[in-house]
Amino acid sequence: FLARHIASRALDLGWHVTALAREALQHEICPGSDLLVANPSDNESVTQTLRGRPFEYVINCSGAIDHSSFFEGGSNTLISKLVGTINIVRSLDRSALHRYVNLGSSEIYGQLPSPQYESLTDDPETPYAFGNLQATKFLETLYRSDKFPGVSLLLFLVYGPGQTLPRLLPSIVADVLNGKSVKLRSPDHRKDFLFVEDFLDALFRALTASGVLGETINICTGMPTSVEAFAKHVLAALGRGQLEMLASAPRQTDNSCMFGDNSKARALLAWSPRISLVEGIERTVRARLNEVGP
Repeated sequence: FLARHIASRALDLGWHVTALAREALQHEICPGSDLLVANPSDNESVTQTLRGRPFEYVINCSGAIDHSSFFEGGSNTLISKLVGTINIVRSLDRSALHRYVNLGSSEIYGQLPSPQYESLTDDPETPYAFGNLQATKFLETLYRSDKFPGVSLLLFLVYGPGQTLPRLLPSIVADVLNGKSVKLRSPDHRKDFLFVEDFLDALFRALTASGVLGETINICTGMPTSVEAFAKHVLAALGRGQLEMLASAPRQTDNSCMFGDNSKARALLAWSPRISLVEGIERTVRARLNEVGP
């Protein structure tokens, strides 16, 4: 989802784009970009694939979103993010590199109270969150020790056209189009929903902004929205549908109120979100309806 949007924006700017992906993801890469296939968790695979290929800008959006426990698959998620980051960084031609952007997750804040800001003590509760935290800390350390030109962006809940199941918005749309009621397990939970174009604006500013090397920056709206309110906006954009509130317990490690402070992004990137929640949802729903047809 994010990789396709990033590649598309870069191509629109006239950049030469090369995507590094696992073989299983080849069909998801944006048309017009070159493709390299390697397993980021395998150092030899990454080294051989990147050898002799200088890159000026690198954006690492690797790492599957998986909140499983360590013994139920979470170990693979941790390795994919942390070891993958280390392998890619040490395989790059540093003489050509201008900027390396790591896309991390707000999940590193765990149950810390909102608004969450970058100087808070991190509180990861899953291998996924821990892997993201360690990749972020690794790049901070690497800048201090070696002046490696890295910056980490901590993403909250990015949504937009092209997002697939089982994410929240496409799940709601799929249920409605299939004539089902939309079941919400945590309707009162409040989250920070960011439209993908606003994320892209922040990302491409981070690629060229001064004063951001070695930094970790929240990319968020700073505005909490309940899951129920979000779902109602989606139904309004669809013009139909019914919600059903479930009594089942939410994911144990899910923070019931999670939104960020974006003052650091405003200061360092001269960035703030432009697209309202209603507009972002309407644009996403229209795009999905165009994909599936009448």
